[in-house]
Amino acid sequence: MSFKFYDSYFTADCDRNHAEIEYSKIKKIHETDTNFYIMMSANDGMIVQKMKCTPELMMFLRRLELEDETNIQRMLRAVSEQNGGKDKQ
Repeated sequence: MSFKFYDSYFTADCDRNHAEIEYSKIKKIHETDTNFYIMMSANDGMIVQKMKCTPELMMFLRRLELEDETNIQRMLRAVSEQNGGKDKQ
């Protein structure tokens, strides 16, 4: 599988398949020692091998992961504020 990363989306090509995925569609990026797992849902994702990444691409993917975490934290704060500062249980 080959990947190309652009400003607002990335492409993935494999044999006869081609996908264009906007970064806003990414639900989670998980990093391990060897790979980045770019998840579009709990059961749908793509594996980017670190050994095939440039240092710049690894920094870019880490920044996307941080933006994702920041957005989740913002959403949780907003929900908490709507609940008067108390989380629903």
